[in-house]
Amino acid sequence: MGDTQPNNYLLANFALIIAQVSFGIGSVVGAIGLPATNPVLFALVREGIAGPILCVMAWWELRKAPLALSKHFKRLFVCGIAIFGNQFCAITGIKLAGGVTMAVWQPTQPIFSLSLAILLKYEKFSWMKAAGILIAFLGVAFMVLFDAESQSDSSVGKVIGGNVMFFINCFSTSSYVIVSKPLLKELPSIAVTGISYMIASLFMAIACVIVNSSTTLLAFVCPRDNGEISCGNGWQIPTETIWALAYWIVFSSIIAYCMMTWANRFVDASLVSVYTVLQPVTAAVMTAIIIKVTHPPHFGLKGAGIGDIGAVGIFAGLGMVVYDSRRARKQQELSDSATKSLLKGTSAAEPE
Repeated sequence: MGDTQPNNYLLANFALIIAQVSFGIGSVVGAIGLPATNPVLFALVREGIAGPILCVMAWWELRKAPLALSKHFKRLFVCGIAIFGNQFCAITGIKLAGGVTMAVWQPTQPIFSLSLAILLKYEKFSWMKAAGILIAFLGVAFMVLFDAESQSDSSVGKVIGGNVMFFINCFSTSSYVIVSKPLLKELPSIAVTGISYMIASLFMAIACVIVNSSTTLLAFVCPRDNGEISCGNGWQIPTETIWALAYWIVFSSIIAYCMMTWANRFVDASLVSVYTVLQPVTAAVMTAIIIKVTHPPHFGLKGAGIGDIGAVGIFAGLGMVVYDSRRARKQQELSDSATKSLLKGTSAAEPE
């Protein structure tokens, strides 16, 4: 049955769980290991290393059956821009508005994805899927807002700028899922991921040069400490940051993006995005573990609170979306099977 085999569908869901858990752990790793690093330089190094590795993997996959990539370049180019927008805006937004605000924005991705998928006629609207996304979103909002600390010490300009960044971040991620989906019918997922990442790294290099060439822009993405820009001239990677960078390259880039792109071939685009609700749950669990095994101040991490009850809504909403997606898939398979049987019967009844 090719791409519709049940095993592929189940493996795709498992791959999406691994990808989003990797992203969730990465948010905790970033909170611990990247406080004094230029976020744009961090993103550039991340993409500059992960991109070539992914391209080598893609070349290995394509070496026996080279494909004409030129006809897909425009769509791959858009995928690259989407990855750039996702990563540049995510890590810059954290610096401006904080991780709590980022967590609130992430569940908007399935809303963007579902809207785009319906607009482009990739998927049909479903009340159960829409309700599941809403319930999951409310669960995340409750989880991250209930115990959120006041941001009164932040400037209004930075908070607004951070929210704009997160809007672009979430829209870019959804756009990558939607735009890459048709490519996966003709190209291996590793090729789509690798080439898109290389294009994104080129844009990130340009952005890094622009930001680091301007004291105003550098001070905007790196908060000042005693009047000095916290990340120096913007070109240093502190030694204590290397372990966090290594995690983001291996797990949050290579493994997570490969799995997410591969899974996008077998499941609805909206289902790919709805798994983002696992990120804050994973971050909360990892934070609790680290606080349990370390001494105060626990790297500045905050422990579990009553807001974590929101995880119930997250898993309830996720279950509704997964159920609806699987039900729609079975209905499509039955419809396709009936159509094939009808055509076969019609063909057999035709006189020779």
